[in-house]
Amino acid sequence: MKTAWQASGITLLGALAVTFELTITSGGTSRTIDDFGDSFVVRSFPVGNGPIDSERTSVFYGKEGEGEPGFAPARFFKDPVGVYHAIVSRTGNSTYAAGYKKAVFLDLGSHWAERVVDKLAAKGLLSGKTESAFAPDERITRAEFASLLVKGLGLQDEQGASAFRDVKEPSWYAKDVSIATGKGLLTGDPGGSFRPNAPLTRQELAVIIANALRYAKPQEKLAEASLASFTDAYRVPGWAEGAMRTVVAAGILSGDGSGRLNPGGYATRAQAAVAVERLLQKLGFMD
Repeated sequence: MKTAWQASGITLLGALAVTFELTITSGGTSRTIDDFGDSFVVRSFPVGNGPIDSERTSVFYGKEGEGEPGFAPARFFKDPVGVYHAIVSRTGNSTYAAGYKKAVFLDLGSHWAERVVDKLAAKGLLSGKTESAFAPDERITRAEFASLLVKGLGLQDEQGASAFRDVKEPSWYAKDVSIATGKGLLTGDPGGSFRPNAPLTRQELAVIIANALRYAKPQEKLAEASLASFTDAYRVPGWAEGAMRTVVAAGILSGDGSGRLNPGGYATRAQAAVAVERLLQKLGFMD
């Protein structure tokens, strides 16, 4: 397992990988449960004496022979005797190990989102347009954001079958779009299309993020902020207004330097990365 993970570009920390299993025995028959449905179950395990850089270190999960390890939503803490622990929140069981990836994007420079992009890349959440270019100011597509969100919530090992006529196997995004749709995180057009390569608008981003907040914390009442302070609040369509109020109240989406939300504008890859980091922090899934 260790060799397979290293082949995926992951540098593992010194601590051993940990496997969580749940087995139910009844009437002499045993059944192993790996899938908890839509419930995020919290578990923790030690990852070493550190120091641990939680800005770069993540937890990865996977099983022998089941493809590339995925990002697991996780936070870290140090106990009174100096041992660091990972707190993982996921909807299933698996084998977990702490580590990081090395990614060097040469086009970030002093970009305002450089820290977040580097952080999420090290955690295995982000990939570039090429090995050395992230293209932070390019528009993010609907498929790219669906994939980023599914990875961020640790749902990659879920199953899904596309309901959209324009999302077909073996496209790289087909499974992620299907998972996100099945979880109620996003929807397509009334005509049955998803438009995977279309750029994502900021109002669409707000709706998807608000859906993710409800999905991960279904019992939590979400606050809504007034949009009156934004000069273009009147441009937010009715179908996105509640979601926009929610993500603004959560501190996930904010206006630009001119006090505008720009709801119909297109979200960039950098803006999407920052939104996902804030979402995971709001959910307690990331330091």
